[in-house]
Amino acid sequence: MNFKQFFEQWNSEENTLFKIQSSGSTGTPKEIVLEKKWMIWSAKQTIQTLELKNEKILCCLSLQSVGGLMMLARAAYLHCEIMVLEPSIQPFKLLKPKHDFTFVSLTPLQLHNILDDKDEVEKLTLFKNVLIGGASLSLELEERLQDFKNTFWHSYGMSETYSHIALRKINGENKQSRFYPFKDVGIFKEEDGSLTIGVPFYKHLLHTNDLIEHREDNSFLILGRKDFIINSGGLKINPEELEQKITRLGILVENTFVISSMPDKLLGQKLVLVHTIPKLERNWLLEELRISFKPAFIPKEIVYFNQLPYTQSGKISRNEIKELLSLQQ
Repeated sequence: MNFKQFFEQWNSEENTLFKIQSSGSTGTPKEIVLEKKWMIWSAKQTIQTLELKNEKILCCLSLQSVGGLMMLARAAYLHCEIMVLEPSIQPFKLLKPKHDFTFVSLTPLQLHNILDDKDEVEKLTLFKNVLIGGASLSLELEERLQDFKNTFWHSYGMSETYSHIALRKINGENKQSRFYPFKDVGIFKEEDGSLTIGVPFYKHLLHTNDLIEHREDNSFLILGRKDFIINSGGLKINPEELEQKITRLGILVENTFVISSMPDKLLGQKLVLVHTIPKLERNWLLEELRISFKPAFIPKEIVYFNQLPYTQSGKISRNEIKELLSLQQ
């Protein structure tokens, strides 16, 4: 679907259906059908939370994804101007230095590349609100946003929930460390620690593989994914949590490595650290890890990749990494 096709369908009198593909970060992408009336519901929640009005919107996301499609829906609901750029990991390259856009949505990968370019940072400061979604946000990246005067929001959701169903403000006054769901959204923690969501557009509950910490005020933290858990020698290891600890200790930099696994006759699964650092000293890395972690959390293999595979929405494709590792066995 392109820009013109979207607005032709949106402006029709019918309750138009829009088809997209899920991100495929944890499995095969699947087709998802979105209803216009619930896209309006979702758009209104975001608009009210961010207090959007008289906006000029920039869309840097694929229109084949829920993130890009919902940026068009928000513009349609607000009757405001929107410009769509070709999706890129360097989304501001074609943007004028003194632009007048007020609202943009970015993936963490796009944001990371923007922050590494002084000219792109200047463009970023001109937006009033910046929505970050599609993947988890590292502590290092979040810390780099604290001195900005404009407001950054981290979102939680999925294709099936018409983009995000919860937001947290990550800088400025009243910043939040936890996600707060929209009105009419139910948040439930299952016995295994995973998140179940209740939304008004489905009669059934949506069960996720995201592990959460949940409070009585309905706010929550994402701890990682249940299907990413690595069972090594009977010990269940959360790779995302381990990655955060390695980054926080300054041993490796985010986006340059990922914790994965390979089948192992003795352990069942053995930890593998996949990295993109050409001259990484293996012995130095192992020594640094031994200082801070127990033996069970030390990778048994260290593998170099030219680059890490990402999905279209900016998430690391852990399934693809496992497939690539299996070819090396």
